[in-house]
Amino acid sequence: HDMARVRAGDKVLIECATGGVGTLATQMARAAGAEVVGLTTSPHKKGFIEGLGAKAYTVDDFYADASLQDFDLIINSSGGVHINRQRKRLGLTGRMVCLGMSSGVKDGRRNFARIALAALRTPRISVLKLFDANTGIYALNALHVLRDPVWVERMTKSLVAVDELDLKPHVGKVFAAKEAGAAHAFLETKQATGKVLLAW
Repeated sequence: HDMARVRAGDKVLIECATGGVGTLATQMARAAGAEVVGLTTSPHKKGFIEGLGAKAYTVDDFYADASLQDFDLIINSSGGVHINRQRKRLGLTGRMVCLGMSSGVKDGRRNFARIALAALRTPRISVLKLFDANTGIYALNALHVLRDPVWVERMTKSLVAVDELDLKPHVGKVFAAKEAGAAHAFLETKQATGKVLLAW
């Protein structure tokens, strides 16, 4: 929220629009008055994104449409080569917030070979290139933020403010804790939307 700083009228791209973070980010951006475009790898999830008030595209359709550009904010969750591909879609003074590296996940689990490949494919961004494009890039490691008591206090205050937005977290499915394997298998089918939870 602090990095994104969404304003009314902003054009926002959310790569992870059907996941737990993406569904809330979409709702928060819409509540701020932004125009939101959400991406999915699964065509059948486009209706879910549209139900959140965003325009929906498959990843392939998005990259094939050169008119989809000049974004004020891009939320990137896959990392790797997608950072540069999406960075080219930023408008003047646009910013990208990188939240993770889902391209390093296979079959619902961290895959160290894929993590290494994604890390190798992650661009080394030149400040001179950012000057030339008049854009900015942030990267968020939530684990570091949660270790800082000042930031924890700020986040707590932000959550109180966000509570007033009447956001609707989307729980895609709940599994008993003993069915953790089935929960992973469900995630692998790419049928999930929102958060998949384990109940104890």
